[in-house]
Amino acid sequence: MPASVLHLTTLHRGDDSRMVLKMARSTARRYPTTVLATPPFLSDPSLTFIQIPYYASLWKRLVFVHPRVLRHCLRLRPAIVHVHAPEALPIAWLLSFFGTEVIYDVYENMGKQLSGKTVNNQWLFRKVFGWFDRIARKQFRFIFAEDAYLASYPDLRKPFEVIHNFPDIHQLPQPANERDLSFFYLGQLSKARCLDVMILAAGMLRQQYPDFRWHIFGKPGFDLAGWEDIHQLPGFSEVKDNLLFHGQVSAPEAYAVGKTCLAGIALLRPVGDFPDSYPTKIFEYMGLGLPVITSAFPLYQSVVETHACGFCLEPDDAEKLYEALRFFIENPAIRQEMGERGIAAVHAQYNWATEEQKLFRLYETLPGR
Repeated sequence: MPASVLHLTTLHRGDDSRMVLKMARSTARRYPTTVLATPPFLSDPSLTFIQIPYYASLWKRLVFVHPRVLRHCLRLRPAIVHVHAPEALPIAWLLSFFGTEVIYDVYENMGKQLSGKTVNNQWLFRKVFGWFDRIARKQFRFIFAEDAYLASYPDLRKPFEVIHNFPDIHQLPQPANERDLSFFYLGQLSKARCLDVMILAAGMLRQQYPDFRWHIFGKPGFDLAGWEDIHQLPGFSEVKDNLLFHGQVSAPEAYAVGKTCLAGIALLRPVGDFPDSYPTKIFEYMGLGLPVITSAFPLYQSVVETHACGFCLEPDDAEKLYEALRFFIENPAIRQEMGERGIAAVHAQYNWATEEQKLFRLYETLPGR
């Protein structure tokens, strides 16, 4: 019988785009796969879900979630644990003493990200993360979401793979023939990801197009503790009726709305590892047929400008963002051409099918596989 796989987290949802929709679904094609996650859950008979509670506070997760997760792990005794949350590394380390093989998915360079985070960034967490991260380098296999992360991990003892978070084209809907006077954002809501700049640009756009809408999917984090922090951002009260906050939903639910919009926005400031990391949303927008507005970082420009599928701007420049938004309203033919080039690039190069093969290749290095 094939070895059992447990996808381990202490905070991700059961419909998470990378952990569940891509990696768990892929491992389920070859191995019996269980996912520990918070609700809601993806409806997929190939996966077994075990529910854990969600707490935004790291301290509450440590007290109320981690012990429960450990009990589930000891009961299941999986052959392979695939870790998706840095804070779960101590649990994976304990399981390794029972013969469990561990794969650690580094989807963000936490060592760099901590310098800009103001939420769940306590001194003790930084110390404990650093200690277990050093242990993982010696004992675990690694997956990196970005090539640039390799520079921070030069001393790995076991095999690793770089597996980009490119979209699964089978999950993307067909582009809409008719477009609304609206724009699309999908991801965490933070100042590091330029939500404040988006609000200022929306205020300028509202002067000419008072009925435009901005569909925003995600929840506050990183440097915004909650919705009240968003309400206090400069200019919010003037454009609150134009901004439609949908909260955190599954990627397919967001795609169904996004495909009707005029463009997708993926602006990030040069915080932590952002300039060296692909924003997944760039490729999701491209796959939906939306032109992209993103930051003028060389890595992002290598995609957006090479394929002529959008604009790269200075992330702090609200006026330039406003001009780009207005351009896509007023130039439908160019907008459509950019969207078509984005779709072509995703289907040819930036998709999950190629990354899935690297995932299987790493699993094949495990003993007895």
